[in-house]
Amino acid sequence: MQNSKLKPCPFCGETELIGVRFRRLLNMDFHCGYCLICGASGPVNVDKQKAKEAWNRRAGDNNDSKN
Repeated sequence: MQNSKLKPCPFCGETELIGVRFRRLLNMDFHCGYCLICGASGPVNVDKQKAKEAWNRRAGDNNDSKN
């Protein structure tokens, strides 16, 4: 994904107070998309860019189809 801009929160619609949260656990870095308003978080990933992509993925996106 070339554009690193995060989509609005899928639960509350917030557009400004969202970001990627960082955690270090057992000497590994973990990232996930996070909404500061409602507390929603996306899938955890060791790669920050993949965490952004996971936050931006929505049900019904073309790449969700298994057919």
